[in-house]
Amino acid sequence: MHVESLEPRALLTVTLGDPILSDTVEIDDNVVVQDGSRSITATGGPSSDGHVQIFGNSRGRIDGTAGQSDEDLSIVADTFITVTGAIGATHRIDDLTLTSQTAQPVNLQQAVSLTGDLRVTKAGSFTIGSTVDIDGNLTIDAATNVMFSGNVTVDGNLTITNATSVLFAGTLTVGGQLTIVNVSGSTRFAGDVSVGAAAVTSTSLVQVQVDFASTGAAGDGDVTFTTDQIGFTTGTIQSTAVSGPTSAPAATLTVKPRTLNRALTIASPPGAPAGLNITDADLNAIRPGWKRVVLGDEVDGTGAVRIPATVVAIMIFSSRSVSAIPNVPVRPSSGSIAMPSALNRKSAFGSCTGAARR
Repeated sequence: MHVESLEPRALLTVTLGDPILSDTVEIDDNVVVQDGSRSITATGGPSSDGHVQIFGNSRGRIDGTAGQSDEDLSIVADTFITVTGAIGATHRIDDLTLTSQTAQPVNLQQAVSLTGDLRVTKAGSFTIGSTVDIDGNLTIDAATNVMFSGNVTVDGNLTITNATSVLFAGTLTVGGQLTIVNVSGSTRFAGDVSVGAAAVTSTSLVQVQVDFASTGAAGDGDVTFTTDQIGFTTGTIQSTAVSGPTSAPAATLTVKPRTLNRALTIASPPGAPAGLNITDADLNAIRPGWKRVVLGDEVDGTGAVRIPATVVAIMIFSSRSVSAIPNVPVRPSSGSIAMPSALNRKSAFGSCTGAARR
């Protein structure tokens, strides 16, 4: 089905009780969603690939209706979904759900602004080409490459599951919990990040290129990076989460390997390529304000831990001795690890329990 405007400024209205259902849906116009739950569905057929495309010269927008507050839209395609205009730029809709049944690309080319939730239940690559402003939650259940080209603001929780790679090219602000689970490739944060709390699991790499901050708005504000390679490149890793009458630091930062029993090298120079290397630059990025900083897996154990003997006064920021972490042998490449009593003192990071030195 191809719907085309008879006038340049005419609007197609998706009305209550009249869902759009066809083999293929192409709307060469703007879409206005009225109060209630609406749907656009392309099922595919013998001569159709089953895509949904909302497009047009100065068109392709999706908006709600003035004076209404509960406009929900579901777009389901057998193959790809493309929306060339902004979503919610004039009148915001509430919830938007997107599904590509055969995991084809879902491409929102302009800004997205919703009063409710954005959910992607299935997609190939998922791309938003401009800014994102979500009052509710943003959930991506299954996609391959996920890319946000502009700044992203989510007042609720942001959850991404089972992606191949994730890129936030702009800033990221999450009022609640940031959860990124089972990314088989890399997760990259190219702009400043502020989250209530975070748990990021990404096999090959987690890269933080600017600043990453936990506010403690979700739980204690704990941040956990589970990955086989970390990179805190030029920014800082910090927490402003506090608790109690003395406003003591409340959050724990954990960096641990994704692969069970993977070796861990703390400080430079890096160890074997097969290990998780936490470099001098990574350590220097960790700023005061954390209750605890844990390097390694406290629950399942970590592989061999290497602290290069060429490094002077690299401290293990944890409330426990390194040797007390379950199943973690401490094996410096040469020299020795000394824990003089002078180093067992409180620091800006909490409890300083050890240091490597020549």
